[in-house]
Amino acid sequence: MRVTFIISLIGTFLSTVSRGEISLLAETTLPDPNEEITVWVHTDEPLFCMELGVYVNGDAAITTAMSEADCNDFGWDNGWRSDPYIDPSGWLSIGSVRWASDANDIVGYFKFRYHSGQVIVYIDQVSSAAYSWDGNSFTYSTFSTEALQFGQIELPPLQEPNEPSSVLLQCPGGTGGPPRGESDNFDGWSEELSRGMDALDFEPTIIEINSDITTNQVWDANNVYYVTEPNGVDVQALL
Repeated sequence: MRVTFIISLIGTFLSTVSRGEISLLAETTLPDPNEEITVWVHTDEPLFCMELGVYVNGDAAITTAMSEADCNDFGWDNGWRSDPYIDPSGWLSIGSVRWASDANDIVGYFKFRYHSGQVIVYIDQVSSAAYSWDGNSFTYSTFSTEALQFGQIELPPLQEPNEPSSVLLQCPGGTGGPPRGESDNFDGWSEELSRGMDALDFEPTIIEINSDITTNQVWDANNVYYVTEPNGVDVQALL
């Protein structure tokens, strides 16, 4: 892509100052099966150029994205980009250049068709780059690490009260964790938990949670999330 060359050239002379952030916005996060969803690309500062990579993971298919035919509708100059790259595996790349350095607010879009289950959409931090120009020097923008989550999480059916459990996991102390005030013994407790998990035929990754949750996160069912803050943590985002 021609915009990639320009971004690489800017990187040679780039100031280390970072200012704005680029994020993804969705019209809805609870789509119907086979509904086409539009995801908008938003920036909180004017841009000179942008190259954006995005992953769409789950039962969904990317259908279209901003191209040379409509990039000027989002503040970009025609003729300085190629059409978007859409990979069938669920990855896409879009971007463009604005010589006036004033591409702002909504600066792009892509669409995907939602089929079923939970679909996660997030920015590829490795392949993405964007810069602004103040007339004297370039500064780079950061990209949001928050993931957009579409669809309902399908929970397993409740077990009947009289149905015996195939595996009984007894947590240390029988309380689901160490007593309050003993969080400094996290390492020893996690070792006991790991040994107990042997009955389930997998080795979980134990992740320590010691601060409030302020950004959207996806917790993996194969991990164990252990809260070590004695007073607990506040969940202030989508978990």
